[in-house]
Amino acid sequence: MGMLDDMLHWATGRREPAIDPSSFNDPIALTTDWTPLSPGGANFKTHSLVLTQGGSLVMRKGLGIFLFGGAFMLAGLALMVSMASADQWSKVPFGLIFVGGGVFIVWPKSVLFDADLRQVVFSSGPVSFNTVHAVQIIKERVSGNKTTYTSYELNLVLKSGLRRNVTDHSDLQSIRGDSDRIAALIGCRVWDAT
Repeated sequence: MGMLDDMLHWATGRREPAIDPSSFNDPIALTTDWTPLSPGGANFKTHSLVLTQGGSLVMRKGLGIFLFGGAFMLAGLALMVSMASADQWSKVPFGLIFVGGGVFIVWPKSVLFDADLRQVVFSSGPVSFNTVHAVQIIKERVSGNKTTYTSYELNLVLKSGLRRNVTDHSDLQSIRGDSDRIAALIGCRVWDAT
């Protein structure tokens, strides 16, 4: 893909794979999607992979996401107090939207890589280690109205070719380290498409 193609894809917002899946020398890589599973991401580290006492791994929300969500909650509370003190009671519920958004952001959600049960536990249910074929890392250029950044997505690729998202943020070194640890625990390969 040439520079003109790259510029066209960036300008139009199209997200196409920047890697040749055949380079992984794996037939499942050819049937796997290489575009972002969870478009967007964050321009800061949102999650940390933590080792438990039992030898399992847990992908948990990190300090950055709590600060980000906390800012939403504080803004909402400030708006509610401001509107209440100005006797504009009909506008107080607008502050609740920010408070609710902040609660949603910081609400504890984690992905558990259970070494004993040999399964990955998502909020939607468990996935057996035996069904995981690879750990996929892909990058995405995210453009907002004032900022542009690169976010890296860490996905599990199942033997069926379907994918499950684990995390998505801008700290590539952390994503790569987490991918290696997850792949070692599960016993699969890492497909790094960055």
